[in-house]
Amino acid sequence: MRSFFTLVGFATVAFVGLGWYFDWYHLTRQPANATGTQRFQVDLNGNKIADDVKKGIEEGGEIVDKLREQKSQNNPAPAQAEKPAQPDNGATEATSPTSGVKTGSN
Repeated sequence: MRSFFTLVGFATVAFVGLGWYFDWYHLTRQPANATGTQRFQVDLNGNKIADDVKKGIEEGGEIVDKLREQKSQNNPAPAQAEKPAQPDNGATEATSPTSGVKTGSN
């Protein structure tokens, strides 16, 4: 449960920081009225948030594609393993089932 609250706190701080940097919202303070209370107003720019998130996803996808291309160029797919060539000198080798010793005919 503590991890969940940590995640929510991190997401909140990230949103506040990114929102301030990308100008996603405006926070204004209105002066105190006769009772001494102050009022804060938050204006969110939903269209700018949606556009910036969309751009970020597209740029992130392009970066991932470039990284995949670089990886495939640096590490080409391994060639199919070929069986080593057997020497063809006319000799045949056989194993005796009783002795386990190889016998060859030359």
